[in-house]
Amino acid sequence: MPRRHARRLRQQRDGADRDRGARPGRCRDRDPAEAVAGADLVIICTPVGSYAALGAVIAPHLAPGAIVTDVGSVKQSVIRDLAPVIPAKAHLIPGHPIAGTEKSGPLNGFGELFEGRWAVLTPPPGTDRIAIDKVSALWHAIGSDVVEMDAQHHDKVLASPHICRI
Repeated sequence: MPRRHARRLRQQRDGADRDRGARPGRCRDRDPAEAVAGADLVIICTPVGSYAALGAVIAPHLAPGAIVTDVGSVKQSVIRDLAPVIPAKAHLIPGHPIAGTEKSGPLNGFGELFEGRWAVLTPPPGTDRIAIDKVSALWHAIGSDVVEMDAQHHDKVLASPHICRI
């Protein structure tokens, strides 16, 4: 990731950028197919249960070489739901940032949220190494440490604790 992009990500800590940028509903009001058209990177930040339907809508509109990643807390279902619909011209790299507080939602985000936290990537076997490295560079640029692991192992060690809280 070019340094200017990483610098811009870090500069988005003040309220003015937050107000102009990631307001609740900003992307929700757009057609998902229109939102991904021409994008180099698509980050899915919706409930994991919506991925299959969302994937079917966006897949035909993904640009050649586009990278699709996510921030969901389970990975096997992400691969199950998205891999069949993501075209061969694009790359699926599931991700799980291990960050946050007891508060959820975009209004509870803050500039340092991912600094010093882990981001787990669970690329399916055969995923393009350059695409994986680009997603890793994104997480590094905002201060995260990155680790790769198999989706099944991820869900065993990281998703299972969520079940205990239910």
